Amino acid sequence: MRPELSPDTVYASFEEVKVAVGSKKVLKYYLIDNTGSRHLAATGEDLGDAHYQYRSTKPFSKYGRLECHNRHELHIWLEMVISESGGQDQAAHLGANEQNPEGIYFVSYRYERAHYPDGRRCNRWYLMDQLGDSHLAVIGIERDTKDG
Repeated sequence: MRPELSPDTVYASFEEVKVAVGSKKVLKYYLIDNTGSRHLAATGEDLGDAHYQYRSTKPFSKYGRLECHNRHELHIWLEMVISESGGQDQAAHLGANEQNPEGIYFVSYRYERAHYPDGRRCNRWYLMDQLGDSHLAVIGIERDTKDG
């Protein structure tokens, strides 16, 4: 983590890290650059009852100041930083083959919700390649409820 950011740093993704500070929880949001280095971009301070105050860190002030209580707004701000740094132009790459000598590049994503017969919900994220094909990347399945 460096105090000043290089102006040509390209961010590719972000990561949330939960830290316990005494009896409170703190969420730290790191932007991951295209070399794999992490940069602390924002923090979330526990206000109690699972409510958080999110703030951007000083090195990221050139992208605008973030101060909010809404996680969705935080994610929008993080995605904006990635986009403005050129991160959306940095596509993930799979090896080349005879059909695609330049390889497969992921250029977008899509999200899908589903319900299982037992009532649980499932979220699926797919990466979209330059040919328009979907590649399943992540599945989130709701756990069974735990009644005392």
